[in-house]
Amino acid sequence: MNDQEIYQIIFSNFNESLKSYDNKSKSDFWIKFFDKSKISKINQLNLKNFRKPKFWGSKLSSGMDDDFEFFPTMEAYIQLLDTVKKKDIIEYIELKVGNPKYYNIGGVDLNHHEISMFYSFNKISSYIKSEYKIVCEIGGGFGSLASKLKKKHDNLCIIIIDLPEAIILQSYYLLKLYPEKKFCFYNDFIKLTPEELKKNNYDFIIIPPWAKQKIINLFKIDYFINTHSFQEIDKEIVNDYFKFIHKTINENGIFYCLNKYSKIINNTPIRISEYPYDNYWELLSSETGWRNQNMHELVVKRVKHENISTKKIIQNLPKENSSISKSSTKLYIKLFVRKILDCFMFFIPKKILFKLFKMYS
Repeated sequence: MNDQEIYQIIFSNFNESLKSYDNKSKSDFWIKFFDKSKISKINQLNLKNFRKPKFWGSKLSSGMDDDFEFFPTMEAYIQLLDTVKKKDIIEYIELKVGNPKYYNIGGVDLNHHEISMFYSFNKISSYIKSEYKIVCEIGGGFGSLASKLKKKHDNLCIIIIDLPEAIILQSYYLLKLYPEKKFCFYNDFIKLTPEELKKNNYDFIIIPPWAKQKIINLFKIDYFINTHSFQEIDKEIVNDYFKFIHKTINENGIFYCLNKYSKIINNTPIRISEYPYDNYWELLSSETGWRNQNMHELVVKRVKHENISTKKIIQNLPKENSSISKSSTKLYIKLFVRKILDCFMFFIPKKILFKLFKMYS
């Protein structure tokens, strides 16, 4: 499949989804984000380079694709190597689609996004059982996590629910990586009967939020995933997603949630402690976000019998993010020195760079 064919598939589905666009699904954050990135005015050339940083303005994947300089990237890589093997990281790094910025560290091409995404992918993947058939990611970024899950768990059907503007990037990215796989986009999803959708055994189903109700009587989901997404949508929409999760998740199904303690959306704080988990979850893991003290990672399992303890633990999570005022003078100096070094890194021999990194890490 060439780029022109991919482009036609993407925009025929995008244009169809605009006809029934539910504007309630889009918070003030996403209205500003899509306006800034001009993602709906995309063309074939900038789609090909959607991860490439721009000299002026935002790249198309901005907000979905971490852009960190050399030293934070190296620090994250070293920290990741404390828990996983280098060969495993290399196997899942993907830098071919979208022309992203990256560095070569210790003979490995990588960037901060791929490192942090691998950490999440590795944690999420550890809970996937061989009998699982369907995973649903709510808010899929540009498709990075879904692509890694498909690579490791080829038997899975991966459903992505996201806004049409984000689906443009997900569709391009995944079609480029998996042209041989079976995709169901919005046009087909709304036309096919439930029996046809089940029978077709899709690898990827990619739909906007207002189409998700059709799933309730169609599939039972083994695994729900939400990372960096509920924190950026209205409380009303978060509540609606939780109703959807409660109705469609399988018994013993897993729900992985990684979001900020608090973020202001439409002048209202959206807090992970206030997410409307019901009383039928068992807590498997509750941790502060990896390399981000303002994020929290929750992993819960669906259970038959009422279990209010999980809900209570979640409700007692911090209500606000860590205050920047608590940061030490030493930290500010470290960040300032790193910023200076980042500006001149291409002129400094690598041996000296690594020594300076150790001094200021």
